[in-house]
Amino acid sequence: MRIFITGASGFVGSAITRRLTKSGEHTLIAMSRSTESDAKSTALGATPVRCELGGVQAAHVSRCDTIIHNTACVQPWGRRADFQRISVEGTRQLLAVAREAGVRRFVNMSSDAVSFAGQNPL
Repeated sequence: MRIFITGASGFVGSAITRRLTKSGEHTLIAMSRSTESDAKSTALGATPVRCELGGVQAAHVSRCDTIIHNTACVQPWGRRADFQRISVEGTRQLLAVAREAGVRRFVNMSSDAVSFAGQNPL
């Protein structure tokens, strides 16, 4: 299976990426925003592609069967607009691109519930 994964260099995403590449059954394409993220994703067995939430294009996810989405704004404080732009609008844009590219499965992982123990992070 060909999988596009966001947040592959983060805590939750790296665990998922490591597990999926270990099986040898999947090809992983990792959203990457920096050379540091490129290196982490590559070390985990994924192929990095430069893009970020809100700017993912259909070409980035073309030929993928699944998107595993692990990226969100999870700081304990910050501007509401940043949480909205990253966690809500970024996810909405990624869903639209997935539909456009014909991706059949979209798995949205949320570390917010774990990080904030069910409390409202805003």
